[in-house]
Amino acid sequence: FPSHDRSADMTKVALLLLAKDEYLNSIDAKPVLAIHDEIILEAPKEHAEQAMKRLEELMIQAAEQKVKTVPFEASGEVMERWVKD
Repeated sequence: FPSHDRSADMTKVALLLLAKDEYLNSIDAKPVLAIHDEIILEAPKEHAEQAMKRLEELMIQAAEQKVKTVPFEASGEVMERWVKD
């Protein structure tokens, strides 16, 4: 199904943009897991909010590169652990 292909493509492009991002590299933020259309990013606590916002921006950029006719949103959250209690 084409929409599944686009989602995977967007995630791959976002990972490439993330790897090249000067800000995220400067604060030592690293992707640790990508599942479907989600990316888990590990960053120093003092930069977590800014890293999350930058990742949201990069995910929107990636989506806009693949699909030009639909507006996109990305939402993230900062967590101490990968699992909520």
